[in-house]
Amino acid sequence: MKWFYESNGQPHGPIPEAELCRLRDANKISGESLVWQEGMPDWAPLNSVKALMQPHAAISPELHPAPESRLPVLRQPPQGKAASLPLKEDLQVSEDQSDSEEPPIPINPNPFLLEWEKLPHTAPLQAFALSLHSTLFHTQRTGQALQAPGDWKLPLAFLALAEMLGTLLMLTTVSLLPAANSKVGVLMHQMLGLQSGSVGLTALLISSVLMLPLSMLAKSAVLHLCLKVFGRSQASFLTTFRTLCYAVGSSAVLWLIPLAAVAAAGFAGDTAVVDFAMAISMVVVVIWSMRVTIGALASSHRMSMGRAALSILLPPFLAFTVFFFIIAAFVTS
Repeated sequence: MKWFYESNGQPHGPIPEAELCRLRDANKISGESLVWQEGMPDWAPLNSVKALMQPHAAISPELHPAPESRLPVLRQPPQGKAASLPLKEDLQVSEDQSDSEEPPIPINPNPFLLEWEKLPHTAPLQAFALSLHSTLFHTQRTGQALQAPGDWKLPLAFLALAEMLGTLLMLTTVSLLPAANSKVGVLMHQMLGLQSGSVGLTALLISSVLMLPLSMLAKSAVLHLCLKVFGRSQASFLTTFRTLCYAVGSSAVLWLIPLAAVAAAGFAGDTAVVDFAMAISMVVVVIWSMRVTIGALASSHRMSMGRAALSILLPPFLAFTVFFFIIAAFVTS
């Protein structure tokens, strides 16, 4: 007669009685582990079953279990007061399992999945909003979800939609700045080329959308190399690309913070107050964006925050240092 046994709160089996005794003698299971075989009313501790109390139990005749047999609910011993663990109702006894074969260890996959990854089986706008919220406020859980296999199309679509929304928020924020007597407003208008009116705005939107895939591919390639070298990551390039798409896209929507700050400061009617609100809000955006990117990459690549931060921040620092020394040498020569 074959037996089922409990290990770490999960049922395993069926295995022959001799194999169960070998597991007990090898200390892979204890005398308090729950066991069950067909004919028993419920699970019972191994050391309470008389047939298994001998050091070398005799091998019982092998009997085939009844078709469509069901395991009883796996319950911990009363003294532990642990919650019962229900089994799947369709768990059937395998008749062709080898006597020497170790029972498989059940794998508990991560139940969390980004709503955007469920398209087209969910509402797009709701999925977009929920994925934004998860990436910005539950970064570690988002990174864990991105450890699972996936394609590049959905993350790239999320990035494009988020970047367009972020660009509109940025342009709205800049339009609220008093460009005539605000240093920040003049600088932002010049950087974005808004002096040319609708032509500059159209060119900005088109260029940002067209260049998005290439720029993200280049950023992901450089960042993935840094994660391999400095972070010793074992994840694939697709994991880096997918994580960066969600992190950068969600960070673009953080332009809502400067928009709200500038709109609130505008009621004061003082240019200095508006410039100060814009500067402080941009600092918040930069810090939050870095936190999201570092946290998501650390979680998806299974590394510490320190290694992820080193992989992300060290290459730009080295590039800036080299560029600074080249400019300094050119000026002094």
